[in-house]
Amino acid sequence: MYYKVIFLENEEFYNDMISSDFFKNCSLTYDGAKLYKKNKSFKNYDLVVYTIYSSPYYNFLIYHASLQGVNTLLLMDGICEFSNFTKNSNIKRLNIDNYHPIIANSIAVVGTEAKNYFSMYGINSVIYLPPRVCTMNYHVKLDNNNTFLITTANTAYYDEDEFKLLVSLLKATIKNLIEGNFNFYFRIYDQRIINDLNISDDINLITGSFESVLEKVDYVITTPSSIMLTAMYANKPVAMLLYRDVPNFIQSGWILFEGCNFINLFESMKEKDLKRMSFQASQVKYNLQREESVDKCFAIEPIYDYKHIHSFIDQNLFNMLNSKFNFNFESTFRKFYIHSRKYFLLKKIFNYIKKLR
Repeated sequence: MYYKVIFLENEEFYNDMISSDFFKNCSLTYDGAKLYKKNKSFKNYDLVVYTIYSSPYYNFLIYHASLQGVNTLLLMDGICEFSNFTKNSNIKRLNIDNYHPIIANSIAVVGTEAKNYFSMYGINSVIYLPPRVCTMNYHVKLDNNNTFLITTANTAYYDEDEFKLLVSLLKATIKNLIEGNFNFYFRIYDQRIINDLNISDDINLITGSFESVLEKVDYVITTPSSIMLTAMYANKPVAMLLYRDVPNFIQSGWILFEGCNFINLFESMKEKDLKRMSFQASQVKYNLQREESVDKCFAIEPIYDYKHIHSFIDQNLFNMLNSKFNFNFESTFRKFYIHSRKYFLLKKIFNYIKKLR
């Protein structure tokens, strides 16, 4: 089957996100948001895709595409992160719940657990694999120099409590790496974390791709993120930092938490404990080697809670009206007109006074 697919975002946005296997036999068009005034043009496509869930503008277009009977897809750009569902302050300011509800016909997610989660809401969920997650060859040879990489997700905390817990755990991790005489580097972009940990530029490897840095280290310590899958795909022992009480959709072979025996854990990673590495291999196989195809986006009729969705759409319309990017030209012109009248009236009065002199 051949499909015509249009993405609301621009092509550059999807630079390392488009899986050619998933979108096989598809013609891809971008900048669909430009059809705002011509949203009936969506009928010329088989599928409308978007990624920025928080955009009221995109939600408005997706809703109208669905009303026209056009299939729609929300494409997630990384692994699901539960704290992002519940604590993302940028989303909460919009008075919506992140990724709840899903108004598209389908959602494409990384991993089977995420698929199962959204399927519980009656949403047609399909497994998707962005190329950014697994661009390396599997079973990369280790350098055997006992070097750890400490890294985090782009957004590693969503409130002050999470920040404090994360930094505390990172400090304990660093302390034990030093005491155990292990080599380690960082790849952290968050300036607040950098400042709190006093990370110097010479050991913070933030230039180059993650894959290029991964080739220089033997073990990875990270917050929950797509990096976990990338590192496990490269056959690296991975330890996930556990600093908050939320479910995790992806699991690594090792878990770092306050009070754990850090040195024993580091030694276990060095030895590449067979059972734990086998578990990681199962995660890779379970989550990275089961990508489905765009055909699945047309397979199941979703079961919607229409009342909930209409409430969501109403909130998005309200957000559009209150957006700082929404210009009310009628109001602006009216203010200009009123000020102009005042100006010309004052000018007339001034000229009249001049004549009296």
